[in-house]
This record gives sequence, structure tokens and C-alpha cells, in this order.
Amino acid sequence: MKTCIKCGFVGDVSLFAKKLNQCKQCISKHKKEYREKNKEKIREQQGKHYKKNKEKIILQISVWSLKNKDKKSVYNKKYRKRNVDKINTYHGKLWSEYRDNLDVRYIKKLLCNSAELKYLDIPPELIEMKRIEIAMLRELKNKQ
Repeated sequence: MKTCIKCGFVGDVSLFAKKLNQCKQCISKHKKEYREKNKEKIREQQGKHYKKNKEKIILQISVWSLKNKDKKSVYNKKYRKRNVDKINTYHGKLWSEYRDNLDVRYIKKLLCNSAELKYLDIPPELIEMKRIEIAMLRELKNKQ
């Protein structure tokens, strides 16, 4: 049995930190308060750590993703369900940018929708011709 020096809780040793005379609840509460008070400092430290160890972190994430495909899939499904509006807004902005700049992805999508072509089978020459056609049509429309 051990006694917490913060709250006075008396309990089993497993409910306390190994080297401190504080219960795990008090430690958790203290850490939470610290994180709330020092958000900017922590964010800055995390940014520095990421910049310093970027390649290692990316490698760790890649390895974890390969080993845990099922967990990642479940997480991604839950995320997409919770953030439908956020994702749709992002994709809407992205596709409007592609449309405005006549991006290759936008033109390939148009060609796939209008003809029986597969996305990967579209030759670069056809993409360029379609880009010129769209640009000309837009110019004509703007002059009217």
C-alpha cells in the first residue's frame, strides 16, 4: 500500500508511478494541465523534433502502415465517416483548382467520362489536344 502526496489517496502500488509518491490519476491530471498551459511550446518542440528526424519518422510510419493494414483501414474508414464535410470541402477546392489550371488529372477525368478510355491509357498528345480545346472554348465564352 502507498499514499499519494498530492491527494492523499491510499491504494495498491500498481496505481502509483514507479519512482514517485503520486497516484497515476494525479500525474495524468498534472500532465493534462501542463499540456493546456504550454500548447505553443509543445507544438514548437514537436515541430523541431519532426524536422530533425523527418526521414526516420516517415520510415517508422511506413513500416507501421505495412504491418497494420487492417488497423489502418479501420481507422481510415472511421475518419472518413466523421469528417465527410471536411473531406468534401478539401476535394472540392482541389478539383476546382485542377479545373481552373487545366491540370492533367482534370483533363484525364473528362476524357474518361466522355469516351471509353482508361485513365492510364490516355496518351499525352490527346491530353494536350483536349487542354487546347478547353482553353479555346473558355476564351470564346469569355469574349461573348
